[in-house]
Amino acid sequence: MKARIIVNRQIVQKNRKEGTDNPPISVKTYRGTERVHEVKFTGPAVLRSATAAPSGTSGATVWIETEYETLELIVREDGAPSGDGRP
Repeated sequence: MKARIIVNRQIVQKNRKEGTDNPPISVKTYRGTERVHEVKFTGPAVLRSATAAPSGTSGATVWIETEYETLELIVREDGAPSGDGRP
């Protein structure tokens, strides 16, 4: 399956400014778009960039495209990070 993963920098900035924890990552698949805090996947991936945002990236100029085998989308309810915080 294919997915495109994009970080929404406007949400990151708003979270910093307002002290909120809204999900800043958009994951686009054949099922639609999900907004999450973390993404875990297995399978090949490519980090892409373009001067002009291509169709389907919501204005993003850097994104990850993956042909995933498994895809786990994580939304934190309490604002606490999952795991140890390492990438």
